[in-house]
Amino acid sequence: MTDLMHVLGLRILHLYRSAWWQVDLTSVLLGFFSALALGIWSGNRLHSQRYSAITCLLLYASALANIIALTLTFAHHYSSPWTAVSFIADHSIGFFVVGAVVAALSVPLIDFSSKRQPCRRMLLERLMDSATIAAARYSVGTLFVAAGMLKFLALETLDFFHASGYSTGFFYFIAAWELGWGICVFFPRSETVALLALSIDMTGAIYTHYHNYFTKGFPGPFGNSTDALRMLGLMAFVALGRHWQPHLAKLRWPFSKEAADVRRKTVTGT
Repeated sequence: MTDLMHVLGLRILHLYRSAWWQVDLTSVLLGFFSALALGIWSGNRLHSQRYSAITCLLLYASALANIIALTLTFAHHYSSPWTAVSFIADHSIGFFVVGAVVAALSVPLIDFSSKRQPCRRMLLERLMDSATIAAARYSVGTLFVAAGMLKFLALETLDFFHASGYSTGFFYFIAAWELGWGICVFFPRSETVALLALSIDMTGAIYTHYHNYFTKGFPGPFGNSTDALRMLGLMAFVALGRHWQPHLAKLRWPFSKEAADVRRKTVTGT
């Protein structure tokens, strides 16, 4: 049974590596067009609630996948293909959620004169629900904790750091940075600073890939940066949701009927 699971994990890993960009792109498009279609044509609060609930469950599944990878790492099974498969599951879910959030943000701006603007905001309001934001926070936190521990225990990407011109000391600094700030994401008081710190980490990763491309001839800078871009999008979603949630009831989109009424009253002085 163990050998069968190992072979299955290798098979999944091989399939992903042979078509990784198609899988990631498909995840983004599924999230984007499903949310776009629901936001434009449904206007049904129950449908929006169900979509939000599914998104929430996917984010918790993402966090669980990261915990599985972390558990395998602690058990010194980091060479198991299922460690990589767990991260692949997290990646795909993250891309789906980022696509859905982008669509939900875009929907209220489509057809500015529509009387259905309140309906078009339903999905965004549901995705910005505190439960969904909490699930996204767990997804982000567990990923960085797992990534940091994998660097410490498996020395993952150490060779890449050396090839990029970074020292071993800097490698351990980044590992501690991801582990420490990943833990801080779970606590509301430190969440904002942690998201900012981890965003700097991801921006640095993108810079490194492009710097290697232009100065060292390393291939695929955009492809190597997609995961960092995904994490930046997911962290922006968490930060936006946490600070926007109290103001959702007062939110008025530009060019919407509600905003036009407010401008008209302001101009007339009534």
